[in-house]
Amino acid sequence: MDSKRKIDVGISSSLVDLKAELLKKHGELQSSRNKQGPVPSGGIRGVPKSVRKSVLLEAKNPYASKNKGIEQRSRRDLEEVKNEERTIEKAKSILEQKAKLYERMTSEALDHDEQEHPVLSRALVNFTQKAIDNIKEANDKGPQQPQRIEDVVDDDDDDEADIDKGFVEDEEEWTEFKDGFGRTRRCLKSDLPSFMSRDDTLSRPITNPEMTSSVPPLGVDPMIEIKRQKWEKDQEEVTRKDSVHYQDVLYDEVRTHGVGFYGFSKDEATRAEQLKDLKKMSEETLATREKVLKSRSAKDSALEERLKKVRAKKRAQLGLPPEEEEKKEVQAESSNIAGDKDQEDGPSSSKKANVETEEVPKEKIMRPWDFGKPGVFGPQPETFDELDAKWLKDRRADRLSEFAPPKSYN
Repeated sequence: MDSKRKIDVGISSSLVDLKAELLKKHGELQSSRNKQGPVPSGGIRGVPKSVRKSVLLEAKNPYASKNKGIEQRSRRDLEEVKNEERTIEKAKSILEQKAKLYERMTSEALDHDEQEHPVLSRALVNFTQKAIDNIKEANDKGPQQPQRIEDVVDDDDDDEADIDKGFVEDEEEWTEFKDGFGRTRRCLKSDLPSFMSRDDTLSRPITNPEMTSSVPPLGVDPMIEIKRQKWEKDQEEVTRKDSVHYQDVLYDEVRTHGVGFYGFSKDEATRAEQLKDLKKMSEETLATREKVLKSRSAKDSALEERLKKVRAKKRAQLGLPPEEEEKKEVQAESSNIAGDKDQEDGPSSSKKANVETEEVPKEKIMRPWDFGKPGVFGPQPETFDELDAKWLKDRRADRLSEFAPPKSYN
């Protein structure tokens, strides 16, 4: 490379940017070399070609980026696979446990009675029948031994005889019986005792003294019985008392009372104290109310006096004479005297006043088209039959004679 050759750069800022980029790349190469260990010789200034090529590609395409999140997705996929494997293993272990339990219950079904066994009695599967079926299959298959070809050829001639003999033997092993429900069934003679014992168990009546003692007789509600006993007890207490009150005969009845209802106690001493407190509160309420009314009337009278003074001042400013208070006082005295006379006269004077104040009832106007209607004041027929007869007579009077029926019909 010619060191005397100079790069002609018109703008100084571009040269500074180029130097900064070179320093940045040099730092990146130095850090990568420190991580990778000693770099073999062969590159420019100790930089390998592969590293230089990758650096140049990144410099040419600065927007190139790797596929982001691929490691996280792969890690999540591995976790999902592990979870699925754990779920499968768990289901497999549960199924194996169920199979072992099924086999154990099938083996115990022949040794225990289903009704007495705590697990078999609640099961929906007939494990006894399953055990019998397994025994039958094992007997039918028998011990399987390898046969030679000569034995197979020799046995071909005696197939029919063996089939007949086996059929006869099978028929002798089977038998028929009637179960507890009266059905005719067929089973092996060896299994007959188990079926008979099972029918005996089913035919036995179910007797449980604990259940019969705890269950009340039919037609008797336990809640009603408890309420009746409580009512009898309350009734006895009421008969012993000298004075019977409302709370004594309520008997826990659900009833809606008013706002002023006060529930007294059934005990006489407690009731007397409650009544005393209630009367005391009532007296305090009345006293407080009277006090409030007095203070209100005093305020009203003071306000009225101030208003009188204001009105008198305004009349004086306008040059008007003062109000005639004497006339008002005379009218008040006359009204008081009249009130005293009314009290002395008693109910006779009040009756006269009521008669004077009573309104004269208005005369009801009867329209001409209202006559004869039910519920209307005025001359009306006594019955609806008379009203119908009158209406029929009027209609016949309005009818033309040429449209009338023959007189013979009348």
